Amino acid sequence: MGLDLSITGTGVVVYEGEASLVFGNVLCERHPKTAPFDRPTRESGLAANGTFYGTDMERIDFILRKVKRAWRTYQPIIVGIEAYAFGARGRGLSILHELGGVVKWWLHKQEALVVTYSPSDIKKFATGKGTANKEEMVAAAWGFGFKNTHDDNSCDAFHIARKALYEHITSA
Repeated sequence: MGLDLSITGTGVVVYEGEASLVFGNVLCERHPKTAPFDRPTRESGLAANGTFYGTDMERIDFILRKVKRAWRTYQPIIVGIEAYAFGARGRGLSILHELGGVVKWWLHKQEALVVTYSPSDIKKFATGKGTANKEEMVAAAWGFGFKNTHDDNSCDAFHIARKALYEHITSA
């Protein structure tokens, strides 16, 4: 399973079937889009467009429920997660770190085999260069047969799942 954790758009991708990068089926959980309250009168919950609105903690809970459902449904042998981009800045970093901590803690309690990869490692694995942009990552996912979506978060999760599975198979 690959997780590209984001407080506004988490990518969740799972390989199912044979532990093979060529023959496994790739399943993409519904992309959990979340957004903060956009006006004081908005109630938390799913909007008609599929976006979840809520407080930071409500959004973390919503994303964690998606991860839990994917974990329980597919029982992956390994979970790859994109590590924090330590060069990043902005006010959203603390909530992203809280999301990462909650998800990693829950996976730890499930005794999941979890590996983390830096964003540049994932980009290099996917495209051959550690500075690939979002469009190049999507194109690489399409090139590997992941045509389920144009969403860059899901495509990143696809590459994370591929890398985790590849390393798990080759180290066995």
